[in-house]
Amino acid sequence: MGAAILEAVAAGQVVAVLLVSRGEASIVRTRGSLGRLRRRQLPAHLGFVPSPHHFSALRDREFDGAVRAMGATPIIPPYEDRLPDGLATPDAVTALFRAHVAPGTPALTISAHDSHPDHRACGVAVQRLVADGYVPEAGYFISPERLDLIPEGIELSRVGTGTPITRKHQRPYRARDLRRNQWGIGRFSVKSSLDYQLRRDPFAYRHD
Repeated sequence: MGAAILEAVAAGQVVAVLLVSRGEASIVRTRGSLGRLRRRQLPAHLGFVPSPHHFSALRDREFDGAVRAMGATPIIPPYEDRLPDGLATPDAVTALFRAHVAPGTPALTISAHDSHPDHRACGVAVQRLVADGYVPEAGYFISPERLDLIPEGIELSRVGTGTPITRKHQRPYRARDLRRNQWGIGRFSVKSSLDYQLRRDPFAYRHD
């Protein structure tokens, strides 16, 4: 969806990005503390297994940097107000959206056809917000490597052909410098997706 955000910013629109999940349950937080591939994983680089709050705070920093690199404004509610990683529901997302986004604001979100449960919850929540008039219009996005999840008959359009994602936009997720508390969590958790964007398809795909 990044290319769509870049396109909107380039067109002079004010864009804010709401962080819904705490991100604390990622397997990256604990993976590698045991086993043969230990040295390649985050706990081995840190020398300890971070607490959920500590891990979430560093993920928040990466999110903040990536959103700002696109020229948008991050909205990061307090940890306690966000939803447990992997357990988001449409009702909970709707409540969080209403608490942080003014009525009448158009919305872009992840498609309800995505494979991640939190992403699906966001898609369904925005559909409901459109249906009850809180959101006047919305677009739903799917990552280029997941296009096969969209059912036949749903028309997709490529967005951001003039504003592709580049390594500069991904840098907050990739940077690792433990002395500066940069952990590169995004690189550990979704490296294949980040690489796919740069090497194969840096655009966004939208349906209505």
